[in-house]
Amino acid sequence: MTRKLSYYSVVNVLRSSSTAALGIDGLTGVVVGISESGPNVEYAVLVGEEVCMVDSSDVSSTGEVVSRSDLYGGDTLKVDPQHYPSDN
Repeated sequence: MTRKLSYYSVVNVLRSSSTAALGIDGLTGVVVGISESGPNVEYAVLVGEEVCMVDSSDVSSTGEVVSRSDLYGGDTLKVDPQHYPSDN
């Protein structure tokens, strides 16, 4: 079983048919999401300005972890819930 990576881990994208089809094999990215379904783990990996879902077997950790602020600005957005007439 592959060790689960943490958010913001820097990874090398390995060559596989799926990463080649996405055009990201051989590139470096950052884990920005994790999807677990039973024993399967997939990562949302930010490569350049695009996020791609890849299987855990298609990435290799570099050992580096960046901070959230390295990826996202400090701006926040508040969204109020929308209420409908049928809501009581």
